[in-house]
Amino acid sequence: MQRWFWWVVIAGAAYMLFGRAASMPLEKLERFDARRPAAARAETYVGGSCGRQRCMLVYVAPWCPQCRRAHGMILESVERLKAEGIETTVVLGMDDQAALERYAADFPFPVHLDPGKKLYDQLDARGVPYFAVWERSREIVGDVAGRPDSFDHLMQVLELPQ
Repeated sequence: MQRWFWWVVIAGAAYMLFGRAASMPLEKLERFDARRPAAARAETYVGGSCGRQRCMLVYVAPWCPQCRRAHGMILESVERLKAEGIETTVVLGMDDQAALERYAADFPFPVHLDPGKKLYDQLDARGVPYFAVWERSREIVGDVAGRPDSFDHLMQVLELPQ
């Protein structure tokens, strides 16, 4: 029995360290703009090939206190990375549609909604907030789960220009 326990512990630790997706999945999600909630909602593809040299995905959940604390840093990241030519996509998920739409009001730009957490599951992410950087080839070159201390810390972890 004790041997079985240690195998489970080792397997769990290995998954936590190495268990993320190697390439960015492609998923069709609803694009939602809280500034124009009555506008036609379109489903668009999120992930897949990056239209630029590198792209970043931010995945957050309304119920997550660390996501709420990272909100300012997420907004700063979107603006600063845009200036660097790195496209950022923000996905809200892991909750029901109404909660996601209410949370979308906190973002001054359109976001994508993933109420069924289809994209999250394909990413094999280890928590929220989740940040991932991928290249044109779809290869995920850096990711981190949890709230980084600052924008500079996030850029350092993801090996992006500061």
